[in-house]
Amino acid sequence: MPPSRRSAFTLIELLVVIAIIAVLVGLLLPAVQKVRSAAARSACTNNLKQLGLAMHNHHDTLKELPPGARSYDGPNTNLFRQSVPNDGTAQPNEWFNDHSWYVSVLPFVEQQSAYTAYDLKVSLSHSRNAAARRVKVKTFECPTDVGLQENEWASATWSRVRGNYVVNYGNTNVGQTNKADGSATVGFGGAPFTFVKGVKLTDVTDGTSSTLMLSEQIVVGPWTGWGGPLSDITIATGGHTFQGFYPPNFRGCDEVARYYPDPVARNGRPGGASGAPNGDCGTIGSFMENGSMAARSKHPGGVNATLCDGSVRFYRDSIDRQVWRNLSTARGNEPNTND
Repeated sequence: MPPSRRSAFTLIELLVVIAIIAVLVGLLLPAVQKVRSAAARSACTNNLKQLGLAMHNHHDTLKELPPGARSYDGPNTNLFRQSVPNDGTAQPNEWFNDHSWYVSVLPFVEQQSAYTAYDLKVSLSHSRNAAARRVKVKTFECPTDVGLQENEWASATWSRVRGNYVVNYGNTNVGQTNKADGSATVGFGGAPFTFVKGVKLTDVTDGTSSTLMLSEQIVVGPWTGWGGPLSDITIATGGHTFQGFYPPNFRGCDEVARYYPDPVARNGRPGGASGAPNGDCGTIGSFMENGSMAARSKHPGGVNATLCDGSVRFYRDSIDRQVWRNLSTARGNEPNTND
């Protein structure tokens, strides 16, 4: 009998198989990326639902939403009463307001131990809060972004956590005053969150299904130093909020106090490559009150947002600016419009 011959692929056949596999991978990769993006967006939506439910549980328990900031240390003393008194050992400076809504909502997202670790009689920056303010809670992280960031983690005094979810401070600015827009002035139309005091849902006269409660923010970082107020959700430097003055994922720079993120820490937000402090965006000075910060996300085409009725919707970047502003007011008496 003739010796048996072992069959094998020729070089051409191997190249054809490799080419087919490459084509299949090329076809499947966008689909896989799309599925991953959808899963991440779904997880983000779930976080916002959990935070919306937590806000309602806070309201059911304490008969009001959490204060946007526990205290107020800005110039508008005619609008907000003075800072909540503490024991004299706190150190809130004149350019920020102490303890944002983040701390108040912790017990209602199953983080009672994290909440009780805080000493609310003193500043968030006090040494008695050094351990508490380093805790990272995944509920405040959107999977499409780079994760919760450690802000000046090496400093025991200024350690912060940067996160992805911010509350609605209305349609104008952090100080909740009227704001010029070109030749016209936009009147502040109320908001579900403010300084010092909590707002009752019955005060949201525009309707809970027509008023934004929370939305998203892109975190600043990774960065070893202080990158400015943006996404600084644990202390009320303004970064715990968004305003509807600008549309979602606004292509211009956010208006911030003191420091705009260094180019390497901007994480995709607007701004050029200038290496100077504040880059090419600049700041609005020492006080955050005049600043307006857009809702931002890494989701293609828009942002997720929780309404005051607890529902979550996806709002596209192309939403009409006036509709977005209307959605961000609590007492604006605008028509009941939605995207």
